[in-house]
Amino acid sequence: MTNPKNQNNMKKSIFLSGLFSILFGLLAYTQGDLPNAPSPFRLYNNLSKELPDFLSNAEASQIEQKLRAFNDSTGNQIVIVVVDDLLGYEAWDYATENRSRSGAWVRKKKTMGLSF
Repeated sequence: MTNPKNQNNMKKSIFLSGLFSILFGLLAYTQGDLPNAPSPFRLYNNLSKELPDFLSNAEASQIEQKLRAFNDSTGNQIVIVVVDDLLGYEAWDYATENRSRSGAWVRKKKTMGLSF
């Protein structure tokens, strides 16, 4: 015969595990999808609908050229992404997830990234 106290603890554990799974699923569901990597690949990306002219075309082209020159001369890549909404993520988590899901929008095999 099993101990009633052990059965009670087991029921609590199963209940808490199920509750945790449901809450985790809801949290994941409330966060939106991150943008796909741009095609063609760019280092400056304005995905904003509220501020589509955050930088003028000339400014965007100029910063893109500077970021590419920096990448070519140092091997370090900086990607700028302008967005309206963090989709329920904290800023650090959005940057990290965006970088990891899109491969840092990097086409290199070995990368080390800093997201902020």
